Amino acid sequence: MEVKYNSTKQAKENEIQDLWSVIGTENLESNNFLGILGDTEEHLAIIEFLCSVIPNLLDSDIIQICLLSNLIVEYNYLNSQMEALKDDLQMYIRTMKIKNEVATKIDSICRNYGLTPSTRAKVTPIFKEDE
Repeated sequence: MEVKYNSTKQAKENEIQDLWSVIGTENLESNNFLGILGDTEEHLAIIEFLCSVIPNLLDSDIIQICLLSNLIVEYNYLNSQMEALKDDLQMYIRTMKIKNEVATKIDSICRNYGLTPSTRAKVTPIFKEDE
């Protein structure tokens, strides 16, 4: 009975992987981020880094990786503003609160992609067979 469960589970997993592989990576390969990605050099550098470290990216991931890139740029901007706001305690605290909210969103997306030490072991690499 155990073998049947595992084979059924494996068959279902294979069907899911086949479905995701149909989506393809044409947009990612042509750097077509659907106008979601910011147009600064910092955005482009971050998106290039994310595409190089996140495994198994598909075109369906474009929205999430663009959102992550935009959040990282926002986080960097808030960091740069913190030094200038040290004299105004109220603005400093408000900015710190926003910065912490952005950091939480970044962490959440990073966890979804297995980019944290606690979630790295949950990543399943997909290797396509040569046809």
